[in-house]
Amino acid sequence: MVGVLVKILKTPPRVLYPIVLILSFIGAYTLGYSTIDFYILIFAGVLGLFMRLLDYPIVPLILALIVGGEMEQNLRRSLVIYDQPVDMLFASPITIVLALLTLLSFSYPLLIKLVKRKRSTNKDTPAST
Repeated sequence: MVGVLVKILKTPPRVLYPIVLILSFIGAYTLGYSTIDFYILIFAGVLGLFMRLLDYPIVPLILALIVGGEMEQNLRRSLVIYDQPVDMLFASPITIVLALLTLLSFSYPLLIKLVKRKRSTNKDTPAST
């Protein structure tokens, strides 16, 4: 199978991109036979473009779109089964740490940009002696 994938990757982008785009629209439509799926696909594409322009990683967006719906359903199901309120999610120290790590991972690219900008401005200013 690797040989076939290598041949596909050798295809020029001007041929490969339209094929991927067409297959994406066909796949999005066949999921629910609804045009709203087209709009979701276009929105995700525009969001991915902005994320690339702002140097945010795109892989989390892809994972969220693929796995997010199922994770949300299972979260709701578990809350109903155990008859727990949503604040139960933050009752354990482990879940608090995981929530903080999630927030840190979202803000990490912004923090790196701020640190780089601060370092570059510190290099530009002369040191006082």
